[in-house]
Amino acid sequence: QTFEPTLRELVRRAEAEAGYRIDEIWLLEAVNQGDSALVNGSRLPTLFDWKDHTRDHLNFFLNYLPETVSAQPLPTLLERVPDAVADARRVRGFPQRKLVAIGHSLGGSTLALAAYYYPALFAGLVLVDPVIAPVGHETHALKIGYASGALSRRETWPSREEAHKLLRASPFFGAWEPEVLKLYVEHGLTPDGSGVRLKTTGFQEAATFADTLTRQEAWTAVGQIDERIPLKWLCAETAAKGCVEIERQRVWLRPENASNARVPGAGHLIVQERPRELGRSLCLGWVVRC
Repeated sequence: QTFEPTLRELVRRAEAEAGYRIDEIWLLEAVNQGDSALVNGSRLPTLFDWKDHTRDHLNFFLNYLPETVSAQPLPTLLERVPDAVADARRVRGFPQRKLVAIGHSLGGSTLALAAYYYPALFAGLVLVDPVIAPVGHETHALKIGYASGALSRRETWPSREEAHKLLRASPFFGAWEPEVLKLYVEHGLTPDGSGVRLKTTGFQEAATFADTLTRQEAWTAVGQIDERIPLKWLCAETAAKGCVEIERQRVWLRPENASNARVPGAGHLIVQERPRELGRSLCLGWVVRC
């Protein structure tokens, strides 16, 4: 839901300024985050492998994304497409669709790998400040620091109102666009006893930070993504400490049919901090032309 302000701006600008209509938007959630974390509950593993998220992307694209766009309500559980259809998608992509994939942070890394493995599926790829880095870039101490921060973060409050007040007052969440923070409190928390708690536990967030191998594999894979896929990098205006040179190298790992831009005023959490600027950057004559 925190993507909604960005996507609303993208749809509005695509139709009003570029004259293009986006038929459908699908949002995929990691198995250990948000409502998916509630559904999977005790079945979640102790470790989180980012490549599982890549496999989830591909499983959905190959086996569950409906053949055609429809204005009719969809079932809660999508029907699996026939094996012959999935096999054809692997080789020829979608006969009646153009799939432009947009991934932020972890999602950028895992979608980059998906495009490397099955390029025929993609009409375009947008990587929004993705976590893609070479071997040796992220030290063990830094990884432990991120994980420790997640484990020590508060995750329960007596009410949504109290949660919203305290989060808004914190430097981290206070930098978010107010509408995004409101959506986060509304949809990212769940009732728990006499109060509310985060749907994504600190433990699962820490488990996500602990995997550094996939981002390194993505660094190698990006340069080998089929150059027929338009590749757009959208970067934070303020790069994370120690990441400036990495970012310069990253956006030219595959120079063919690639471009890059910065989103004004944004740090790494572009979706949360500058959703409208991000929507504008997505629409600037690029996504809608893929």
